[in-house]
Amino acid sequence: MLHRVIIDRIHIYSPVQREEETQHAVVHKLMEKAFRGNAAKSMVKNLLGNQETSKEELAQIKPSLETLENKKNNFPNVQLNSHGSVKSKHL
Repeated sequence: MLHRVIIDRIHIYSPVQREEETQHAVVHKLMEKAFRGNAAKSMVKNLLGNQETSKEELAQIKPSLETLENKKNNFPNVQLNSHGSVKSKHL
C-alpha cells in the first residue's frame, strides 16, 4: 500500500507498511486463494520441485524451517500461522 501526497502537480508516494508486512500479506492471500489455506506442503513442494534448487538457496531456507520447528517443539499446544507467529492458544 502506498500513501500519496500531491503538491501542485507533483505526486509523492511513500509506503504505508514495511516491505516484510506487505510480503506476509501477499503470501497469506495467495495461500488462501490458491491453496484454500492449506498450502505449506503443497506450496513448498511446487516451489522447490519445479526447478533446480541450489545448495545456497536451501541453506537460506533451512534456518527458517528450523526456527518454526523449534517453536512447535518447545510449545506443542500453541498453533502457528503461516508466518510462524502464534495463531491461537489452546493450553
